[in-house]
Amino acid sequence: MNNMVIVFVADAKFLQHTKALAVNCRREGQSCCDFLWIVPDDMHAPDVYDLTSRGAFVLPVRDRGFLMKFNLFDPMLQRWKQALFLDADVVVQGPLHR
Repeated sequence: MNNMVIVFVADAKFLQHTKALAVNCRREGQSCCDFLWIVPDDMHAPDVYDLTSRGAFVLPVRDRGFLMKFNLFDPMLQRWKQALFLDADVVVQGPLHR
């Protein structure tokens, strides 16, 4: 586990977008951070398994819509020293370490 994490908030509608963004973070952003997805607690098991099987962390929450972002203050994030939240519509064009 790293001391830095990149956090995404996604429901079923935005999950594929955030997965593509994670790949963008690795390739263009040259990131070796952990990834954490904050997802609705009723997210389908195959979608969640796809994330965890690749080494990502998943935080299921009861909130929906924009309220899911407030879970950025969940105690689970205390595992890491730094957290970077990226919205689904972000494009990484350079190294994230800057």
